[in-house]
Amino acid sequence: MSHRSSRVFKKTIGHFLALILLIPFMPAYATSVAMVLWRGQTDAELGFIEGLEELGYSVNITVFDADQDKRNLAKILRKDLAANIDEFDYVYSFGTTVTKAVQLQLKGTKPHVFNIVNNPVKSGILPSEQGGQHNTAGVSNRVLLQEQINSARAVIPLEDIVFLFNPREANSTQQLEKLVELGKVENFNVIPLRIRPDEDRYMSDLEKIREHQSISAVYLPADSFLISNSKPILDFINDENIPSVCAVSKFLKDGCTVGVVSDYYALGKLAASIVHQREEGKEFSEIPVQFDPAPVPSINTDKLESITSRFVSSEID
Repeated sequence: MSHRSSRVFKKTIGHFLALILLIPFMPAYATSVAMVLWRGQTDAELGFIEGLEELGYSVNITVFDADQDKRNLAKILRKDLAANIDEFDYVYSFGTTVTKAVQLQLKGTKPHVFNIVNNPVKSGILPSEQGGQHNTAGVSNRVLLQEQINSARAVIPLEDIVFLFNPREANSTQQLEKLVELGKVENFNVIPLRIRPDEDRYMSDLEKIREHQSISAVYLPADSFLISNSKPILDFINDENIPSVCAVSKFLKDGCTVGVVSDYYALGKLAASIVHQREEGKEFSEIPVQFDPAPVPSINTDKLESITSRFVSSEID
């Protein structure tokens, strides 16, 4: 072999080896996702996008945000999404309200992955949690109420619990029914307090807490309106020196006393895994509803210690 041929051979081998080294880092798939949201992007969407990227996807995301307005949502679905539906491989939806509307719009014509739906069966999205249907599958943020109550009872004596109830939110109704049933078994009373999802009215509704003198705690369910206004709501509850129990990490960040919550980022990654399973050949009917396998019990020790008249002991294990 000549010197020049040797150089060409070495150069070719060098390029080949460089290509081999790059292959693991090259995206295995490209996918386009329409992301229909209720209250802007959350950690769930970040987990979904990064989860897909970690699985080797090059992801093109188009965000449609209803901004907590059903009229905006209807417009998005009828005009924006419908007019461009052929551009997308998947539709991702956040929350029960958006998921039901998206499912009605799509009618099974496009793969649909939902996230942060508390109870997809009771909401009428799926007939069973054992597998998807109608080209729909997804992830629930549900944490067993029993776990939440057990965690709260470790630090708060629960007798009368005020439940902040949003009459326009299906999740709120379902969670209220479950808490009432659990109260019958666990011997505590549940007091529903209607909170209208109206920026000008909800604080006046919340002030009705003062009419109840023997409240053990306030329960904040996984409700989009409450989550969006969690800081002023929890500031009021804490000013009233009332413990709170919650089901969403945002509430804990804003001052809720105790909760067992799913990790939105982890739930986003579970939603990404559903896309990957389908791309690998699984039917949605073979993919059960996904749940956070390790919801985290958390105690806001600063808030708990400040509510000196409401709990039995200030010692936290």
